[in-house]
Amino acid sequence: MRFDVAAEFRGAHTSRVLAKASRLRELFPAFANKERHRFCHRFESSFRRDAETGTRDECAPRSCASSCFFHLEIYSRGKVAWLLTFLTFAWLACAGAAPSPLSADVTPLTLRPRTHAPAWVTIKLHSQNRTPLDGVLELQAWGDGVLLSRQQIPDVTLIPGNTTQRILLPPPPSARWVEEVRVQFSTRQGVYDLGRFLLANEGFVGRQYVIGVCRPDFVGRESQTLTWRALRPERLADKVRNGMPGLFTSPAYFAPEDLPAPLGLCAFDVVVLEGPALAALSERQLADLATWVEGGGSLCVVAARGLKAEHIAFINRLAASGPQAALFERVDDGALARPAATATPSGAAAAFFFERPGLGRVVIALAPPASEEELMADSWIRVTHFLAHSNSRSPKLGATELSQWASDNSLSQRVEGWLMHSLPHSIRMIPLSVLSMILGTFVLLIGPGEWLVLGWLRRRRWTWFTFPALAVGCTIFTVRAAEYYLGTGDQQLSAVFTDYSSKGVALRENRLEFWFIGRNQDAVTDQRQSLAVPCVIGNDRPMGAQALPVTLPSYQGRVPGHYTLRFPLTQWTPYVQRTLTFTPDPSLPRLRWEAVDGVADLNAAAEPARMVAMKIGARDWNVYAFGRDHGSSVYPARVEKDPLVTELSVDRRLLWPMTFSPGGRSDLLDLALDHGYSDWVVVAERQVGRTIQVQRCVYHFPSDE
Repeated sequence: MRFDVAAEFRGAHTSRVLAKASRLRELFPAFANKERHRFCHRFESSFRRDAETGTRDECAPRSCASSCFFHLEIYSRGKVAWLLTFLTFAWLACAGAAPSPLSADVTPLTLRPRTHAPAWVTIKLHSQNRTPLDGVLELQAWGDGVLLSRQQIPDVTLIPGNTTQRILLPPPPSARWVEEVRVQFSTRQGVYDLGRFLLANEGFVGRQYVIGVCRPDFVGRESQTLTWRALRPERLADKVRNGMPGLFTSPAYFAPEDLPAPLGLCAFDVVVLEGPALAALSERQLADLATWVEGGGSLCVVAARGLKAEHIAFINRLAASGPQAALFERVDDGALARPAATATPSGAAAAFFFERPGLGRVVIALAPPASEEELMADSWIRVTHFLAHSNSRSPKLGATELSQWASDNSLSQRVEGWLMHSLPHSIRMIPLSVLSMILGTFVLLIGPGEWLVLGWLRRRRWTWFTFPALAVGCTIFTVRAAEYYLGTGDQQLSAVFTDYSSKGVALRENRLEFWFIGRNQDAVTDQRQSLAVPCVIGNDRPMGAQALPVTLPSYQGRVPGHYTLRFPLTQWTPYVQRTLTFTPDPSLPRLRWEAVDGVADLNAAAEPARMVAMKIGARDWNVYAFGRDHGSSVYPARVEKDPLVTELSVDRRLLWPMTFSPGGRSDLLDLALDHGYSDWVVVAERQVGRTIQVQRCVYHFPSDE
């Protein structure tokens, strides 16, 4: 009787148990096998105990069945899986809703950054952690709707509370400026996305002219805004809608203690020191500012007071490096004054002193403009032209002159071609005859050749194998032909432009690195105290590419101090990288530029280039001498008269301005040298192996400025 109960139970539920056990095995195989063994073991134990005792315990098999069916129901129907999924999503939702322990706020120095130049941003990071966080700060620069570059700064420590970072974004490689930046902070625990921040106003076009205003206080009085407003070039344009088309000026205010290093000053076209700002600078800051000015920057000192001996020495350093060498002295109240014996300006211009140290320009104004009417005075118009590297004094500028602010596509294209043709091993393109032969042979083989041969063999079905084999063979042959003509090795070339003063002092160095590789790889360069950027053709694409780059330059480190620039290269695609530094390589040979007695020797010489070559020791160099009032001269005479290297130094198409302040521009327009109509520009060039050495010097004509 006791076995009848078990038999009845088995008969009623065996099929149901087996079906659910089968489903259980499909969902959870390991657990299904375990439960099935436990189920059978408990039933066998119950039946064996009833047989030995002769009793009938109906609750035992039912409790056993209930327990087993409970587990089978849960796991076979996936209730636990759904429960775990629900809990996981709930936990993620709660984690996402929880406030992040990090937050950031990015403030640009100006909402209209300088065109094709680096830009300063201030990042304030707020940490709510109780312990410091160590990680990598990553900034992604966006412009024109595309990702331009990625900069990673390692070994950044965030203490609890606020941490401020002043970061210089490198020059954009393909856009005019960086419009947006995305900030991330990576630690061992994970990556914190701190958001995207706008750096530039949307909806404006044209060139951005940035004036850096350094002063101790930022009260914002009306008189304090007149100085930078007097230096705006667009106010000289003919009256058109919204002022001058294609050019806009923006001020960027900073305190004297925040004055950047020389490469950081490349974010400005002009730097203005107002009132006691000059007196607040340290000796190190004065040296950095002088380095930038002599390298091509523009400085305006307005109503300086409270000066000390080191500040007078700074002004005299800039004045002594110019053609006049007129020194200044300090009066009782700490202001500047020029001795009467050397004070050349007279009349209304007596309150202004113009200096041209090295490649830069300096204006010293004894007083700021007093009113709006004074902004259009002839003296301030002259100051505006002078600081913009222009030799014009016209109160109005036309559309032809203003159009020269735009980038030039053809210049970058010709630079790429010049470097490619200067490679020690010339690069030959696959001849058209070879390509025609390969294509014709392939057509003959897959057309009549395959038809006739397979027909003669009566094996036309073999075309399923012969056609792919012929296609693969033709492809391999084409690749081998390309490797034969273009080469499989890597070819590199450097063009180094070193600029000197007339006294033989190295002022700055621009290096153009050219790569033409036979295999895909990364171009990795270690940079110290320099601005490096991939060059572009115009505003649209990098040199050699057909569209905006899919690969991006990656800066690992803090620009411009010490960092590594990495750029992925594509096989047989030329790549040019531009590097600007104010500390030229001392290992390169130096010519004796101080041996030439200025423009006096050049004006008196029948062959200026030959005369300069003999004096500076450049007999084995190609020497070019150019003067706007005297024409050009070359040495030796068989050399091309107007090569590209002289066009990079003296761009005759630039009507206003003559050149730009240094900015590490990717379009190379700031390589041109600042010179006047009566000045002489001398360029010496030669190629030694894989290095093209170019040395340049400007001999200024002493004027009444």
